[in-house]
Amino acid sequence: MENKMIAKISPITLLQTVYIWTEKGREQFEFDIQELPQKITILANQFQIENIDLIGNEAYLLKIKNDIVNNKFANQVLNITINKSKGE
Repeated sequence: MENKMIAKISPITLLQTVYIWTEKGREQFEFDIQELPQKITILANQFQIENIDLIGNEAYLLKIKNDIVNNKFANQVLNITINKSKGE
């Protein structure tokens, strides 16, 4: 099973939720929006995750996606997908 990360991001809440699925189960983390790109990069490296799904407002998430790419470790491969949340 490939490890998986999903981040549900809302600009109106202070803490953002990041879910990670591994063969051991699901883990949930919450981070302040300001530290989110750096924390996602660290978690992706720690759990050996290449594919990340960001869920929320597409226009808002483009900046976060760029910040994640700019924070990644030199040899880290990250494929980031932006998905609209339901209701948008």
